[in-house]
Amino acid sequence: MSLYPSDFDDPSPAYTPTPLWVPNAHGSRRLPTLPRHFAARSIDSTSSTSSSDVQKVIHAYSLIAGSAELQFIITIEPALEFPGHHLFFLTLKTGAAERPLCQPVALKLQVEPRELTFSVFVFPPKTSLPQGCLWSLRVWLRSNEIDHRLFSDDRLWIGKDPDFYSIEDASFARLRESRPDMQVYKTVLGRTLIDLIVRWRRISNKVYSVSLDYDASGVGRTLFTDFIVRLDCPPQDVGP
Repeated sequence: MSLYPSDFDDPSPAYTPTPLWVPNAHGSRRLPTLPRHFAARSIDSTSSTSSSDVQKVIHAYSLIAGSAELQFIITIEPALEFPGHHLFFLTLKTGAAERPLCQPVALKLQVEPRELTFSVFVFPPKTSLPQGCLWSLRVWLRSNEIDHRLFSDDRLWIGKDPDFYSIEDASFARLRESRPDMQVYKTVLGRTLIDLIVRWRRISNKVYSVSLDYDASGVGRTLFTDFIVRLDCPPQDVGP
């Protein structure tokens, strides 16, 4: 039988149509205190956290890519309605921000989750602008001398103090307005003045849903919405 994240109770909010917990027609579901991606706290080594109904095992791996210090956090928790199965979640923490990566993975385990080991590595797939900011990510799980590829992402953009001004003919937006729930940046594209509007709303403690819209002379649209991120600082202190 194949299992998918949608088969499980209370799927991760980052992979549902909205980031909010919604009961289904088959009965109530537990409301998580944090989106299921995020660990209750950041750690430097393998440990576990537990509550009255969910026990998690957390593995954290650190590396440096593009001079940026990255911490990849793998969270394992049981799939309550499917005995023997576990859900694997991956998040990336760097600086004050933590965000989910890849889709969650469901696996049937006959080994103790605390005894699992992982190989976590990145490599540059090709040149990028700015240079040294595009990475391919691989996460492999190892158990009983057998390796299984768990997560893969070929478009991980991250770097420390990238040289954006090295990009020829780039147009940069400037912050023009800041409010408690949004920031407005202005730039010129095709000789047209454009407003880029970043909005955020709090989902739970330190976890926010972020969206980006543009407006040009009264006409605009949403570029993306419901980007889930955990911040250890106020959203106003984070700049694009």
